[in-house]
Amino acid sequence: MGQHNTHQMQETSLDSWEEIQDKLGERQMVVLKAIDDLNQVMEGTTDWEITSHLGYFERNKISPRRKELVNLRYVGSFGKKKCGVTGRIVIAWKLTKKGEGINDKINKRA
Repeated sequence: MGQHNTHQMQETSLDSWEEIQDKLGERQMVVLKAIDDLNQVMEGTTDWEITSHLGYFERNKISPRRKELVNLRYVGSFGKKKCGVTGRIVIAWKLTKKGEGINDKINKRA
């Protein structure tokens, strides 16, 4: 019985990972990971901070993916803060509980 439950749990984890891959594209996973990385050192992160962290020079490289992650409920608004790149007060982003769970799975596969 114990082996069966372990086997079933591994299959469930695999199904979960396959579901993630179906739902998230490569760029979405990169943006999700960047938000998580930045949130380890700051409270909430802005689109420009994510852009800079990834080495891009145009915010439109990440903002569509971030919007998709918000729509999928992996990322949510943290509130407003002063952006470390532009100095403007803008919306900051963080991973939701759902996003944290997905990012843990991505990190285990990486």
